[in-house]
Amino acid sequence: MAEDNFVVDKFKSLNPVSRWIAIGAATAAILILPAGLHYAGMFAQKPSTATQDAKTIAAKPATAKAVTALGRLEPFGEVTKISAPSTQGGKGTIAQLLVKEGDQVSRGQVIAILDNRQRLEASLARAQEDVKVSQANLAKVKAGAKQGEIGAQAAEVARLESQLKGDGATYVATKARLEAQLKWEPAAQAGKIQSLNAQLAGEKPTQAATIRRLKSQLGNAEVDYKRFQQLYTDRAIEATKVDAKRLEVETIRQQVAEAESKYNQTVATLSQQIIENQATKNKLTTTTVQEIAEAKANYDKTLATTKQQIAAAKATLSKISEVRSVDVIGAQAELSRAQATARQSQAELAEAYVRAPNQGEIIKIHSRAGESPSDKGIVEMGQTSKMMAIAEVYESDVRKLKVGQAATIKSDSGAFSQDLSGTVSYIGLQIGKQDVLNTDPAADSDSRVVEVKIAIDPADSSKVKGLTNSKIAISIQTD
Repeated sequence: MAEDNFVVDKFKSLNPVSRWIAIGAATAAILILPAGLHYAGMFAQKPSTATQDAKTIAAKPATAKAVTALGRLEPFGEVTKISAPSTQGGKGTIAQLLVKEGDQVSRGQVIAILDNRQRLEASLARAQEDVKVSQANLAKVKAGAKQGEIGAQAAEVARLESQLKGDGATYVATKARLEAQLKWEPAAQAGKIQSLNAQLAGEKPTQAATIRRLKSQLGNAEVDYKRFQQLYTDRAIEATKVDAKRLEVETIRQQVAEAESKYNQTVATLSQQIIENQATKNKLTTTTVQEIAEAKANYDKTLATTKQQIAAAKATLSKISEVRSVDVIGAQAELSRAQATARQSQAELAEAYVRAPNQGEIIKIHSRAGESPSDKGIVEMGQTSKMMAIAEVYESDVRKLKVGQAATIKSDSGAFSQDLSGTVSYIGLQIGKQDVLNTDPAADSDSRVVEVKIAIDPADSSKVKGLTNSKIAISIQTD
């Protein structure tokens, strides 16, 4: 009797649609009494197995065996909550949100950009420049020095050696010139002196003879002048003849004076020239000998200086051409460290861009631009184009299930009207507490269940797109 009262109470608690379904199920139970009694006993033992719609699914002909359960709809692969990277502590501030609810995103697509992007870009740029500097230093160490520097130093050595040869050749030529000058210039001066002596020797008698001749003429003219003076006194001749003879005497006397002056001047000039040429000869000899000595001293000094410069230049060339292994190892270590820093900066910059881990649809936005990511993350997304059902099956029924079994899915809330078909694709390995609560007040809220995934047929999946987390009732055919 108590069992009859229990059935009556259950019947009264059903909604109108469910009551009609229950009446149909009761009729079927009367026609097929064994199967009806079996299902009535199952529901009496487990009043919280499903909601009223799940009970309706269970009221089927006795020829079908099924496991019923409540559940929810989820996108294929479950709903993904996307947060800031863990290195950001899941926090930071969102600078840009690039999606809105309902957007379809592809794998790797940028969903949001954090406000530390510019700082991280600057850090990466600096790290990359450090890598270039380290690479240049390593190359420089391996080369020992720039090829231009080595070439320039080698050219400096060659220039100094060439200069040494040139200085030697110049000294030899200068010495030869001075020695030749020492020979021919004094000889030339001696020739000039000899020529002047010969000229003096020739001029003196010639001019002396001229003076003697003029003096003789002067004596004769003076005698004739005295005779003419006597004749003029004796009035034997005119005064004009006396004057003419007097003029002749004076003319010859002037010629004698000029000849003597010329003689003296010629002797004095040639004698001075002889003295000057002799002095020049002596000076040339002394100067040339001194120039030869100075040229030798300068060459010796230049030779010593240039040899010292060549030795120093060769030592510098050897130093800059040497490559030490310890320097190479140090430069390589610096490069490796710079490269590691650059990789770290690159990774940190990549985390300033929040990306979609998979292809799917943005279902819910929890944080927007200017906000810090909430505890629920920034967005939720899933593959809504391919939906699946998550059934919470009682642990006692799990042993009846196998992958590949057919399932029927109904809406527990009226979110969709048509039944959906699916196939068991995964049976959970962990027992947990029921999340989807039964609307039956007598149901056990602490039931232990296993999550079973039902792949919804592609033809039906599009009908429930956008109904993520919708409450459903599921019947899985076990026979």
